[in-house]
Amino acid sequence: MVDEVTKNRERLSYPRVLIEVAMDNELPDMVECKDENGFNTHIGIHFEWKPTKCGHCFGLGHVADDCRKKRETKKQWTIEDVKDAIFEIPGIKVPGADGFSSYFYHDNWDVVGNEVYEAVVSFLNTGKLLKEINSTVITWIPKTNCPNIVKDFRAIACCHVIYKVATKLICSRLKHILPAIVAQNQGGFVMGRGLQVGYIGDQVTQLCLGSSSGCKNSKAPGFKRW
Repeated sequence: MVDEVTKNRERLSYPRVLIEVAMDNELPDMVECKDENGFNTHIGIHFEWKPTKCGHCFGLGHVADDCRKKRETKKQWTIEDVKDAIFEIPGIKVPGADGFSSYFYHDNWDVVGNEVYEAVVSFLNTGKLLKEINSTVITWIPKTNCPNIVKDFRAIACCHVIYKVATKLICSRLKHILPAIVAQNQGGFVMGRGLQVGYIGDQVTQLCLGSSSGCKNSKAPGFKRW
């Protein structure tokens, strides 16, 4: 399927052609088509980005090592995983509804470590969490010396340490597969990329396109050299 712009030979520096490919087939590097004279011709294809393909189930968005359809036993959570996650939480963080900060677990890990591990792993394996743990205290922090209205306060959520540990463990698994399923032109959710990078690039591009003299001498409002 060819769009009208490409069909009419307009903007041929960026032609667009829709090609349907079965998921279990490789993406083609070249297509065969007929020109205006009726002769067959071959045109090469350049992909700016290709999705990750699994060698086991031939699905998209993950690699064979992370394939859920493999019969291999999934990696189990260990007590060291839970311990590392707890000790990554600074002790000065505001405690949850139970009043215990991560300092308590740091100092008493030899006593409560096994019970904490069982509580966290039980949630990760079953998806069930006690409502006492799945509770959050909303605290208002003043942003000014004399707060008078609601916007003078900043709301923060004080979560249970067990809840934070479970979240950190889930994130530790997700960070290995997100780069494979998030496109290269996306800035969020991938370690090493930042949302501000895409925003800055978009703003600079708009300023360049809107300036007749180009980016170098642009004096458009809000333009800033980086």
